[in-house]
Amino acid sequence: MKNSKAMESPEASDVHEVQEDAVGKKLTILVVEDDEDIRKYIRKELESRYQVEEAVNGALGLSKAKKILPDLVITDVMMPEMTGTELCKRLKTDAETCHIPVIILTAQSDLEHRIEGLETGADSYIPKPFNVKHLNVRIEKLIALRQTLKERFSKSLNMEAQEVTLTSTDERLLQHAIDYIRENMEDPELSVENMSKALGMSRTHLHRKLKALTNQSPIEFIKVIRMKQAAYLLSTGKLSVSEVGYKVGYNTPSYFSSSFNAHFGMSPTAYMEQRGNSNGNEEKEVKK
Repeated sequence: MKNSKAMESPEASDVHEVQEDAVGKKLTILVVEDDEDIRKYIRKELESRYQVEEAVNGALGLSKAKKILPDLVITDVMMPEMTGTELCKRLKTDAETCHIPVIILTAQSDLEHRIEGLETGADSYIPKPFNVKHLNVRIEKLIALRQTLKERFSKSLNMEAQEVTLTSTDERLLQHAIDYIRENMEDPELSVENMSKALGMSRTHLHRKLKALTNQSPIEFIKVIRMKQAAYLLSTGKLSVSEVGYKVGYNTPSYFSSSFNAHFGMSPTAYMEQRGNSNGNEEKEVKK
């Protein structure tokens, strides 16, 4: 064991709620630690609330993180094959994994090493020996922050298509996805396969990434952007319902109408009339 005092858990019995995603599945935490005792200890403390995966060094941790896209990574610093700081750097500079929160655990508690860890993009830095309650709180806070960002991204997608402006690595990926959909909006054959190639990642990783960021599959994501663009075009009153449908990639007016109704709870015609009346009322108010 690297540090016999690496673990302290006087309050390990504190009750925490099971952490689940939107479909009721336990959130996944990847523990990257070459010390088996510490690794098993962390698993024991977390597995009642999370799906816990393990890796014995940084290289295996990186490979596993890319494969399973965990909801959070806990890593030691000093490990064979690849250090925890290098692992964190690799995760945070890869578009497929940069959204994953990383907690670094280390016995190197001096300021220089703390700065090094944070410079690689680590979300939290916990010195050993660590208190398990402290670890639990940091995990919950980081996951809550990720959920807040996910909700913010989803709200951004619920704005009119022209108004969506995003920043940061994750947000830039979403912006690239939105831009691709806009550029190919009129193509009925717009596919997840082609979009994933344009974004430089596999279809599987695109699915996982979008689910992690927006809680939507790529197909749902494409549909949302199409529907918001359709709503915007209808609100201008410059195009007919059929023309709007073709503009956003629907081959037939009936399919467009049914999809629009399912998304907004009203037909395109009703939406256009409602927005037209709303705009008319606004103009009357201005004249008064």
